[in-house]
Amino acid sequence: MAGQSYTVDFWAATAGSGSFRAAVVGLTGFNHVFNSATGYTEFTFNFTATGISSQLLFHAAGTLFFDDISVEPTGVGVPDGGTTVSLLGCALFGLAGLRRKLGC
Repeated sequence: MAGQSYTVDFWAATAGSGSFRAAVVGLTGFNHVFNSATGYTEFTFNFTATGISSQLLFHAAGTLFFDDISVEPTGVGVPDGGTTVSLLGCALFGLAGLRRKLGC
């Protein structure tokens, strides 16, 4: 959505030296250079959308591996989806049944 800020979060590793660039088309992302082989390292960057959709690009030079890429609105928590309420309801229902069985 235009004007909304987003956080891009991902993990990258390399088998040797190399570099990569991550960017949203038309906007500045960032560059990173690996001087030697590394394990997975977490990277993040923020951008503000300029239209109703944005294209995220990764460009790698060398042998690089990417994992767990996510794009989330900045400042917005992940919605619960009612899981807590459902679990609480089941727990209370179970306690009521246990109370009845024990005759409390």
